[in-house]
Amino acid sequence: MRTAHLFGRHHQHIGAVDLVAEGPCAIAISRGGAPKQYNFTEPNEDACAFAWGDGGVLLAVADGHHGAGGSERAIEHLLAKAPTWLDAQPLERGGLVNDLREALDQIAERIFDDAVAADLPPAATTLSVVVLRPGDDLLGHASVGDSHVFVSRDGATGDISWAAHSSDTPEYLGRERDLSNDQKLLVEATDLGNARAIALVTDGFSERGIGHTDPRAALESLLIDTLGAEPDLRAPDTSRAIAESALAAQRQQRSGDNVACAVWTAL
Repeated sequence: MRTAHLFGRHHQHIGAVDLVAEGPCAIAISRGGAPKQYNFTEPNEDACAFAWGDGGVLLAVADGHHGAGGSERAIEHLLAKAPTWLDAQPLERGGLVNDLREALDQIAERIFDDAVAADLPPAATTLSVVVLRPGDDLLGHASVGDSHVFVSRDGATGDISWAAHSSDTPEYLGRERDLSNDQKLLVEATDLGNARAIALVTDGFSERGIGHTDPRAALESLLIDTLGAEPDLRAPDTSRAIAESALAAQRQQRSGDNVACAVWTAL
């Protein structure tokens, strides 16, 4: 199994984009395109990762509050779980949903305990994670908070994250020791079908007054160009385009935020 991750604490230059890609997967991260105009603990609190195994791919992005520790803990936990989801053995939909929910509970508990030990406010953390299994025609996804999960099919792009389907105030991992409100998270398994691309993005791409005013349309537009690239360039081109477009929007509005994305494209 191949894995890669990027932690925001190592990427702190405004305007820079750092990227890792392999096969159908790519991740990118940036501190942002302009200085933050709100109070923050660390300059870059985002994180992202991919894992690529015989059975499929895991993608994840996380956005920490009160420091980068929460996002890093979430990514580390998911990468440790990845071998059980990405081997060549068939995976049942119900089992994957249960596993994802259990992983969210464990991450919430650990983030909360870490914050208490460090005498920090509970380090609330946004998380979106996808497990895709082409051989099982399976797309499992989970999201808490306001990060996105975009899926492109037949030239159209939709957002299947919790935030896209709710106008409620988001919940976050680690605000409490457990996830007490099931209405504040989304865990599902659906058909992968004819998906051509999946992109997870933190809210530096979409936050009002900072990122794109219509993030779904912005993502759909850039995919027209990047999915036309050679197969081995599609994932890195898409992840770089996502990050660069977010930075451009932030510069235009003179208000920055961290950006992290994780991308899979069909080869």
